[in-house]
Amino acid sequence: MMRPDRPNTNVENSLLSERMVICCGEDAAELLQALRTEFPRQETAYHEYRCYRFWKFAEFTLIWTGIGTGCLEPLLFELFVCCRFVIRELCKRDLQEKYSGKYSEKLRLIYCCPCPEKKQ
Repeated sequence: MMRPDRPNTNVENSLLSERMVICCGEDAAELLQALRTEFPRQETAYHEYRCYRFWKFAEFTLIWTGIGTGCLEPLLFELFVCCRFVIRELCKRDLQEKYSGKYSEKLRLIYCCPCPEKKQ
């Protein structure tokens, strides 16, 4: 059944967690293999729609999509607006570029939680 509030992902609430990992453009099989070494419990649910894949682990939800704003912006809109998730904490960490060591970039770690219901 199609969710009219989530036309891009069509994801159910049961697949979403307070902790989500979003990966853009990496090989999905390699990503899962790497995660399974750190989180040996198998994923409990899976959902795929258009260019989005969701795996529910006990500790978090893994979301995979392609590279670019055409994939990422609709996903973030549905997570933060349609699914009513809010950014709880935003951490920034400088990373050194792997090979040359001359460049650094910002890594943002976003922790999400369900938006509290408004009291009326």
